[in-house]
Amino acid sequence: MNESRADLGDYLKVFASTAVIMQPIIAWGIQAYPQDQAFQIFAGMTINLVKFTAPAFIYGILFSTTRQWLKQPISYRTYLKRSWWQLFLPTIIWTLLYMLVYPGLVQHGGYGNWWSYLSKFVNGNAAPHLWYNTMMLQFVIFMPVFWSLTRFGKPAKRAFWLGNSSLLFQLVWYVVCSVLIFTPANKQFYWVDRLGVSFLVYGVLGTLSAVHWETIRKLFAKYWLISFMAAIIAYYLTNGELACRHFPVAIQAASYYKPSMMLYDLAVIGIIGALAVNVKSPKINALVHNLSGIAYLAYLSNVFWSRYLWELLQQYFIPQAAVILCYLASWVLSFLSAYLTKKAAKRIRS
Repeated sequence: MNESRADLGDYLKVFASTAVIMQPIIAWGIQAYPQDQAFQIFAGMTINLVKFTAPAFIYGILFSTTRQWLKQPISYRTYLKRSWWQLFLPTIIWTLLYMLVYPGLVQHGGYGNWWSYLSKFVNGNAAPHLWYNTMMLQFVIFMPVFWSLTRFGKPAKRAFWLGNSSLLFQLVWYVVCSVLIFTPANKQFYWVDRLGVSFLVYGVLGTLSAVHWETIRKLFAKYWLISFMAAIIAYYLTNGELACRHFPVAIQAASYYKPSMMLYDLAVIGIIGALAVNVKSPKINALVHNLSGIAYLAYLSNVFWSRYLWELLQQYFIPQAAVILCYLASWVLSFLSAYLTKKAAKRIRS
């Protein structure tokens, strides 16, 4: 194993990819057992618990990429070439697999013609989790913008101003989305999820954390308890907001576009950050570092495995047990297939 010490980005990517596997499974359970109130409560609390995935992924990607770039700057062309093999090509392959093997998983209507087929390929509607790709890859494409922030945000005062400005912008954006966009009459605006601007604050903070890592790591270690308490408070608020809805649970009510969820996401990032700076075991750090290298591939494949497992397990187990067993098996298969895929690709390219 590679004995390189895992950084904050590694921990965030591993936690995010681990948590995101639960989301489609919970969604299927909500649809399958609409009258089971106990399960609906369990599902609502679980979906809120793992709702930090997109922010953590963005924060982690920007942190690791920026930190590496600061150590060894590369050209944008070289960066895109690496990203093509690591991110874009796997996304294309897995999207095609979902469209061919699981056409029933397509989101927001079926395929009417070649244009709709192509649009669903690009906008992440080929499977319930692929909207992440459309959103996250925008950060990859616009990475030079964030590299420029490393120069602008190098002075501590500027970084502080920039971080707080991005937080304020994101709050205003979420209020606008909640009031004007995400209403029952505007269901067609689901594409706002696909816009990188909807998660911009996490990219900015991830970049600034890489620039001022020695200061940030001390803050993570010192204020972990505050992060923990903030996460509990925010989690309580999000569950309260979800409980105000009727059963079955409406997943759209557990939205990223709420101040309470934004607080929860940032608090969880703080907790994971504290864990990242306090774990001293070389073996654990090596494991996290290696898992982070296949986290994106595992995320891409997870629904491919979990869909089949869900159809099988729900026939034999109570809903809660089916969800947990499906999740655990999907995690193993996702990371195992990612490891084997990466190993095979390395052998082919060599």
